[in-house]
Amino acid sequence: MIGGAGIRENNVNFFLYKSSLLSKILGYNFLFWSKFVKTRIEHKKMIGEHIRVLRENQNLLLRELAATLRIDTAMLSKMERGLRPFRKEDIKPLSNILKENESKLYTLWLADKILRVTDNDKFTSDALEIALMSCKQNNMNQKNR
Repeated sequence: MIGGAGIRENNVNFFLYKSSLLSKILGYNFLFWSKFVKTRIEHKKMIGEHIRVLRENQNLLLRELAATLRIDTAMLSKMERGLRPFRKEDIKPLSNILKENESKLYTLWLADKILRVTDNDKFTSDALEIALMSCKQNNMNQKNR
């Protein structure tokens, strides 16, 4: 078991294998994502956990960040715990306040959104592989224009 999350080691190894395979096919680096899978299987918390760590590292209280974002403290707490999603329009202010790369926060937000929509459906991995191949093809077509 990993971190008491109830997922067997071989499932994580399978994910890491598929991630490295996708890295080779698509040229993306999936080691960043495999770190999250190893440490926290609850995917819906990726951006929330990251925001919480950044906030705490800057000694910023939850209520201070909430006030700056003009949202309720309880709501921000739920967002950090993955019980409520962050809004897309929160990404830029969070990036500025927490001095974090906006594209990194946006990527985490989007990954959470995708996983929330797929709700760990049994076909999620296959669907994501197809979507990634399509994205790669679209990127190549845009570069050739």
